[in-house]
This record gives sequence, structure tokens and C-alpha cells, in this order.
Amino acid sequence: MFNGDTRDCASTMDAADCVFSCCPEESGPVYDTAMRCFAEVFDKRQSPTKARDAFVELIESSPSIEVVATR
Repeated sequence: MFNGDTRDCASTMDAADCVFSCCPEESGPVYDTAMRCFAEVFDKRQSPTKARDAFVELIESSPSIEVVATR
């Protein structure tokens, strides 16, 4: 939940878009790992599961976002 809105992320592209729109000031190693995983999935060098795990870790560590549910 971000600013009172919930958002479903059903794909790697949705997750990347969520990070760009909900966490624009985010930085650090967790953010870098998530961004790298997204890029590797888009280049078909990484599994979507790895990117999902990095995305969940990033979202859970972000003070501006409340995780409503993960799988």
C-alpha cells in the first residue's frame, strides 16, 4: 500500500514499474539488487522468481510502502 492505494504486481514489468513510481528516491544495496534482477530478467539471464524475491525484499524494507500480501 502506497499513499493509501493498493497495487497488484502480476509480472516483473509490473514490479519494476511499481518500484520506479512508488520508490523513486530509494537507493542502497537492496534497491540495486532489485534493479539488477529486473534487468537480468528482461535480458533473459535471470528467472522471474529471483526478481520477485528481490522485489519483495525491497518493498518490505521501504518505509513508505506497506506490504498487504505476498503469494
